[in-house]
Parts: sequence; structure tokens; C-alpha cells
Amino acid sequence: QGLINAYYTVLLAPAVAAIVAVGTKVLLRRWGRSTARLWAACVVAVSGVWAFDLFDRERGWAPWLRYVVMGVALAVAVALAVREEPSRRLRALLVTAAAFVGLAGPVAYAIGTAMGPVANTDPMATLPGLSGVGPGGPREGGVTSDSRPSPALLKALEDEPASREWVVAVVGGDPAAGYQLGTGRATMAIGGWRGTDPVPTLRRFERLVRAGRIGYFVPASPSAGVFVPESESSSQAGQISAWVAAHFKEVAIGGERLFDLNAPVIDRVRQEG
Repeated sequence: QGLINAYYTVLLAPAVAAIVAVGTKVLLRRWGRSTARLWAACVVAVSGVWAFDLFDRERGWAPWLRYVVMGVALAVAVALAVREEPSRRLRALLVTAAAFVGLAGPVAYAIGTAMGPVANTDPMATLPGLSGVGPGGPREGGVTSDSRPSPALLKALEDEPASREWVVAVVGGDPAAGYQLGTGRATMAIGGWRGTDPVPTLRRFERLVRAGRIGYFVPASPSAGVFVPESESSSQAGQISAWVAAHFKEVAIGGERLFDLNAPVIDRVRQEG
């Protein structure tokens, strides 16, 4: 019931690869034991079921392939279970077929995912020729990273003094990334990824601003995927936004509006830049 970043599971790939390698070596060393051959047969059969499930999630793509993979998996599993000493040619054939069963699904999804660009920050694996698939069908929505700061704004931020530890503070990690990548200078992401985390606190932010360590402030923007309204007094990002709007001048640079944290307003009324 929260945000699930499914693509983080790629971190499991090295561990899974190590388990497969070690397990395969152990099985080959103990090939003379019936239990080892049964384990190998079970691994191939389960891999076939998993591959069938992967292809079955998008039935319009090569519908015949899932049945081929499942049939090969069952044939290899039976051969592994009953043949105690297969010939060299048969052993090579079984190894090749087992590799096909285990890699067919992942390789197809890897190729499909690499073939097309990902337009949002919630990428999902896809098969070749498709726009993206998942439990809910084709991917859509997500937090987009396509809106980059204007060249004029990036130039102004790049020219900030070296004493600025952060050239700009932005509500939300996703929009903040565009500023940091565009300027090559450190950018503060207020509230973490979606602007909802209590970091930094308003008191901490005030101290940093008074010390001249932050140049500009970009408030929350729904179009950037940040869902914290500036009036949300219960959130740290909302409190910071309200404090900045009350104490600093709003300016326009390159057609974009933000607050100059080194231009305080005495009358506490927001002024146009």
C-alpha cells in the first residue's frame, strides 16, 4: 500500500547469478546421486514455469513461444531425472536446452526494455516492439523527468558564487535532479523523492539560508510529480515553502519563477521579480 520501486530488484541479479553458478557446480559434482539429478530436473521445470508466466503476461507477443519453452523444460527435466550417464552429445544438448529454458524469458524482456526509451522514472520491463507491460498493462503515467530547467536559468545557477554549497533548493528529488544534471552543481532536494520526507527541517533550512549557503528556491510543482502543496503546513516542505514566500523575492529567470534566497523582502509581501 505504498510506493513500490520494482526496478530495485535488479540488485538481486548478482546474488541470484552466484547461487545459480554455485548450485550448478554442486549438482555436476554429485551427478551420480539420484537426489542431485532430481534437484536439477526440478530447477529446469520451475524455470520453464517461470518463463511461461513471463511470456503469458503479454499474450499478443509470440504466443507460441511460451508453449515451446514449457515443452522443452519438461523434456529436459524428464531426461535429467532418468538418465544417469548421458552421452557427451546428449549432455551438451541438455545443457543447451536448459540454458534456453532459463534465459528465454529474461533475455526477451532485456532486449525489449533496451530497445525503447523510458519516458518516466518508473521504468518497467517490456518485450520487443511493445511500449511497456506490467501488472496493469501498458505503462503510463509516472513521474516524468522530461521538463528540464531553461538554459537561461541553468546559466544563472552555474554563475552562482563558489561559496554556495547548494545553488538551488528544489521541493522533490525528481525535479531537483534536472537542476543538478544541468548545472553540474549541488542541488538540495527538499522532502526527499516526492517532497514528503521531513528533511530538512524548517529551522535547519533557515540557518542554511542565513549563512548564504543556498542560492535559490524552487517550490513544489504538481507538473513535476511533487504532491506537496505549498500551503501544507503539516509538512516540512510546506513550511519551508511558506517561509520562503513570506521572506524572499520571487524572480523570473528564463521564463521560470523561483525565489532568490539572497534577496529578502522587508515588508514580508511577495514581490514580482
